[in-house]
Amino acid sequence: MSDRSKQDREKFYKGGFSQRNMLEIPEDIQAYFDKRGFVGYWLNAVLLEKNGGWDSRGWQPFTVPEDIRAAAQPKPGEYSERFDVRPDGTVRRDDLILCFMPKAKYDANWDAIKERTKSQEQLLDAALDKARSKGFTASGSAKKVRRPTNDDILED
Repeated sequence: MSDRSKQDREKFYKGGFSQRNMLEIPEDIQAYFDKRGFVGYWLNAVLLEKNGGWDSRGWQPFTVPEDIRAAAQPKPGEYSERFDVRPDGTVRRDDLILCFMPKAKYDANWDAIKERTKSQEQLLDAALDKARSKGFTASGSAKKVRRPTNDDILED
């Protein structure tokens, strides 16, 4: 192994797991979000433009206010080659655009997702319990059992 490749490897691993995430929201913008109760998220700009700027989950493109626009520009060492504030005030990283949503709406969306997931799990558990009561086993036992059909599982 050459000394050069060894140095490169040591330099690469020196940061360990503390390297910054490329999708991390810039600090000045994150502070702005925190102050106003917003949550930020990166969306695909091409898909957002195809949908006329509308996102079904409620994310809206974020426009950096004039008063923090200069502070929000990338600083050296902040992945400046991938992150920029466009002249129209939007924040882009390659084909992603920074969007925002009020934290209360974000939390409500997550609560709805968790509730839907919980109800789906309960429905699946009920269907499996019904199938097991009719002789279905998922263990692959040697005993011959009739595999349940959808009608068996869903009938009352």
